[in-house]
Amino acid sequence: MEAAVEYFKCPGQNIVYADDKGNIGYWASAGIPIRVGFDGMSPVPGWDGNHEWQGYVPTKIQPHLRNPSRGWIASANNKHVGKDYPYTISNYYAMPDRFERITEMITEKEKLSVADFQRMHADYLVVLARDWVPLMVKALKETDLSDNERAALTELENWDFVAICSSRASTIFHATINRIVENTFKNRLGDDLYKQYIGNAYIVFNALRNEIAKGDSVWFDDPTTEEEVEVLDDVIVKSFGEAVVYLEDEMGSDIEDWKWGSLHTLTMYHAFGKSSKLMGYFFNVGPYPMGGSIATVNPQTYRLANPWESYHGASMRYIFDLKDMKKSLRVIPVGISGNFMSPHYDDQVDLWRTVTYRPFMLDREDVEKDTRYTLILNPKE
Repeated sequence: MEAAVEYFKCPGQNIVYADDKGNIGYWASAGIPIRVGFDGMSPVPGWDGNHEWQGYVPTKIQPHLRNPSRGWIASANNKHVGKDYPYTISNYYAMPDRFERITEMITEKEKLSVADFQRMHADYLVVLARDWVPLMVKALKETDLSDNERAALTELENWDFVAICSSRASTIFHATINRIVENTFKNRLGDDLYKQYIGNAYIVFNALRNEIAKGDSVWFDDPTTEEEVEVLDDVIVKSFGEAVVYLEDEMGSDIEDWKWGSLHTLTMYHAFGKSSKLMGYFFNVGPYPMGGSIATVNPQTYRLANPWESYHGASMRYIFDLKDMKKSLRVIPVGISGNFMSPHYDDQVDLWRTVTYRPFMLDREDVEKDTRYTLILNPKE
């Protein structure tokens, strides 16, 4: 496998592998350009010949691991190298939350079972909430609040940070952080640039996390209020109040109805059903209430510009038992058939939503037993 990476340069992939002899490994499989005197963050004159790529980083020194002493490898589109790595790979990475949470779960015990990995696949803990809710509670404690605002604050105080469908705190948290994003960035970026900026939630929340970590930032000051200088607590209080009003308008005045799964839903769109209600009736699958969030281990990402529908998640889930491959498990989001009239068009969607699995048939005997029908294609005679 490691030799094959030499020939796999584009598109970039993180390849994680294991074998039945106990070896594990990771390799960043990508073409990493060698830049001299610049890092790719800013435009440079392309006409003077001084900024040409000097080839590509040799495969053998691309980021990789083989049998690390810690005994495990995880990859969640996170940054795998430190500041000492001599080449610029990228200045954009996914939020670190999923990797951080996977690390917590994978180091909870010395030995992990198949059930433990099923639990990881299903995990909806929102690391961002665990980091930020205490800041919200602190800022709101000394603030005059309406009845619904006090009830919403209580929900946040009692939350375990797990974004299950029935959680009201998850709804309140996500509505609040969406308002924090807008109140932090929009007035300084302007409408047009802001619309482009929020097109990628990872960039937005990585930047916001950096500013919040500073404790104070010019970004929190509203430039339209010349005589006042707003700080983070001001943005939190304002955004929380706006979030409660928003939820009252969207979901009613009874906070008991503010369940995350009522707001955060999933529809599996067919290419033909995305823009046609008639075609969508036959081809689309859903909508379903969904838990999770933008950077949970079980990702259920929504667009900041058009919340709250989940549009991105696991395209497949596999658990391999290298001791007994017959015990391996798998599931895909919808089904194996592209024919909407087939019973196998959407017969895995409930398994996928509930993080349940079917056996992974890997040898001919089991495949033939599991076969439902056979398609035979003969060349024209």
